[in-house]
Amino acid sequence: MFLELNAELAQVWPNITEKKDPLPDADEWNGKPGKLQYLKR
Repeated sequence: MFLELNAELAQVWPNITEKKDPLPDADEWNGKPGKLQYLKR
C-alpha cells in the first residue's frame, strides 16, 4: 500500500532539498495511530 502511495505522491509533491525544523505539534503526532486519514492529496 505505501509503495503505491509513495509512487503516486512522488509525481506531484516537490522534492525535499533542505532540512527544516519540525512543526510545533510534531511530538503530539509522533507514534499516533490512524494518521493516514489526514493525508491531503
